[in-house]
Amino acid sequence: MAFRNVSLALVSLFVLFSMFSCANPKKAEIPQDIQSWKSNQKFKKSVEKLSPDDKKLFLSYVMKTQMSSVFGGEGLKKGTTIEDALKIEKEWQAEQEKEELKRQALAAELQKKQLEAMKKMNEAVTTSLVNFGFRKSDWQSGTYSDYFTIKVGFKNNTDRDISGVRGVVVLKDIFSETIKRINLSNDNGIKANSTSTYSGTMDFNQFKDEDTKLRGTEFSKLKYEWEPDVYLFDDGSKMEMPKE
Repeated sequence: MAFRNVSLALVSLFVLFSMFSCANPKKAEIPQDIQSWKSNQKFKKSVEKLSPDDKKLFLSYVMKTQMSSVFGGEGLKKGTTIEDALKIEKEWQAEQEKEELKRQALAAELQKKQLEAMKKMNEAVTTSLVNFGFRKSDWQSGTYSDYFTIKVGFKNNTDRDISGVRGVVVLKDIFSETIKRINLSNDNGIKANSTSTYSGTMDFNQFKDEDTKLRGTEFSKLKYEWEPDVYLFDDGSKMEMPKE
């Protein structure tokens, strides 16, 4: 009699557990063939019972898994349940959040170093845009294409001779919107506590909006900024902006 009662109790527990498993949509196994999902009413109902947040997690997992299989990855494993998928996706997103925090911390550290380097380099060398102009082609004088002319002044504020400077000239309009960025390298040298002028030319491209806008902007309305990159000194030392 006692054995029978125990057996009935176990059967009842099994039935209850089976009913709970069927009622829990996360226990549903994911069909490997996505094309069959539309016709698989049981699976569709399981997905529909998920909370909005779990649906997003599940969709994200499925998309990544399918993309992985397209590019030779393992794809969806047989026997994977919705619960397994949600767990994997949550762990993946948590790991991504950690990596993003690391990237943000590194970016903040780099920005701090760049600002410190910028301050020191601006103290070492002062620059100014002396002139910027446009010259039309003139075949009679041997000039066969239009070009820009640029003249930048450099003042070495240090007690060391500079052998070369490299940086970016940023030209902006009166609204402080960037028109053009120009890479500039000057190896003429600047004596300690002295000034030097760099003069150069740059091709004009009529098919570039930045060039046509620059041509139509008066010099007096140009705003100038200098972004230093590297300052080389005659004694072998250098000042340099930290790289990413």
